[in-house]
Amino acid sequence: MRLPLALVAFLAASTIAACGSDSTAPSTSSNPSVQGSWTLKTVNGGGLPATLQAANPKVEVVDDQYSFNADGTYSEQGHIRTTQGAAVTTLAEVEIGVWTQTGNTIRTVATADGTVTSLVISGSSLTATQSGFTLVYGR
Repeated sequence: MRLPLALVAFLAASTIAACGSDSTAPSTSSNPSVQGSWTLKTVNGGGLPATLQAANPKVEVVDDQYSFNADGTYSEQGHIRTTQGAAVTTLAEVEIGVWTQTGNTIRTVATADGTVTSLVISGSSLTATQSGFTLVYGR
């Protein structure tokens, strides 16, 4: 589950299209590599769980993690919690796909439905901004 995945599941039309070419750029000090694991740290500056919708139903992101592999594939997994009245449901979501890096912009394309997400890497932070939500991942 990606928070980008969570947001896409929650706000289907909110995916940000990426710009640039589809080539994976080499890692340099001005162009850090995204390879490895990234864990969601904050949503709009607040910790987790993070509320995406306050009521009817209440929707929260419990956790989320990206894993970017050297072969250009990625996985994203996490949990969304929905509260409707007294009923609480936690859904585990997993997404796989391919990624490319151009400069400091990472572009993911989900295998299942072709959803495209853009993220920006800066030092030890990976950031996605969608539909009024700023999602910051860290190593």
